[in-house]
Amino acid sequence: MSPTASKPASSQPGLKRVLTLPWLLAYGLGTTIGAGIYVLVGKVAGIAGTQGHYAFLLAAVAVSLPALAYAEFVGRAPSAAGSARFVAVGFRRQWPGTLTGLAVAFAGLTSSATLALGAAGYLARWLALPEAALVIALVTALTGIAIIGIRESVLAAGIITLLEVGGLVWIIAAALLQRPDDMAAALAHPPPMTTQEAARVLSASLLAFFAFIGFEDMVTVAEETRRPGPTIARAIMLTIALTAIIYLGVYAAAIGTVTPEALSASREPLARVARELAGVPADAIAAIASFAVINGILIQIIMASRIFYGLARTGALPALLAWVHPRFHTPLPAIVLSGAVILALALAVPLTALADVTARIVLGVYALVCAALLWVKYRGDPLPQGAYHAPAPAVAGGLIVCLLLLFAA
Repeated sequence: MSPTASKPASSQPGLKRVLTLPWLLAYGLGTTIGAGIYVLVGKVAGIAGTQGHYAFLLAAVAVSLPALAYAEFVGRAPSAAGSARFVAVGFRRQWPGTLTGLAVAFAGLTSSATLALGAAGYLARWLALPEAALVIALVTALTGIAIIGIRESVLAAGIITLLEVGGLVWIIAAALLQRPDDMAAALAHPPPMTTQEAARVLSASLLAFFAFIGFEDMVTVAEETRRPGPTIARAIMLTIALTAIIYLGVYAAAIGTVTPEALSASREPLARVARELAGVPADAIAAIASFAVINGILIQIIMASRIFYGLARTGALPALLAWVHPRFHTPLPAIVLSGAVILALALAVPLTALADVTARIVLGVYALVCAALLWVKYRGDPLPQGAYHAPAPAVAGGLIVCLLLLFAA
């Protein structure tokens, strides 16, 4: 079967197009602003010190390049299979698309298994239950939410996202009110830099890059989005821009409140910052970080299940995974499979070094999508009406950035 066509699904209900820009923006911020920023601030501070905000700014610019490729491709080939569909359409071969989809799903599910173990450890503070029981209960509950409906799932993710972003804005606002001069001083390190300072900023930007990944999950809900091409393209760009603004504010607040050395030494750097700010309980910030972990699991279940569904519709995976529940309009077998894989990984497989594996898979997929779009442009395939046009030099820059990070990180 051609990679540019999907199997007809007239005999069964399809996914429901209910998502608009505000819903996608909530979903996109939830996929991007995760629990990582609550820890990553300390790691960046340990490398770049008072100039770490340049690392976040450089990372935002770098991640925008492959994001432009996704923004164009979602207009060319909107599909629940996301990156898998893009690669298949770009190279006109189904097998590289299938491998890409399975790699993305694997990365998301292994990441979720790690998050599930972390969330269970936090829940054990209040619930005197074995870790395995907590993991099973948590993943089962989130799988159930994903089954009920995409709008309900995104609503749940959006509420948790508001908590995540609210915690960060709380810290920024408190620092602005209590330490405005210190925050201004934290940003008062304009270029030029010494060679040593520039090297530290570049090194920190490699780490900060991973705080911006997640936008690619938005393309997997293309079949549940109204006018997916222009809507998702706008959502991707807005997500990266808002994330960059929030991260820069958080870093300025952190450096203006606590020394880089203290941030780097803390396991919970933003909770450490909160202890120095009146009216920001450190326990509340730690609790918000735990909700961010739970949000990450839900979002990855949605993402992986849509990839399984999309690949099943092309015939690359068993047709059962393309079955849609007639009431909820969600791919129930694909969602159940995603939850089951997370449980199996969390309960039975040692998950050491999976974060590094996951990051490298994501970078490899970004590079493939950029290369596929460059090939499409080289062939001269016409751009559908209303689709976003990504400049070829920017897409080539995205390919180069991803390859550099893949082999240098």
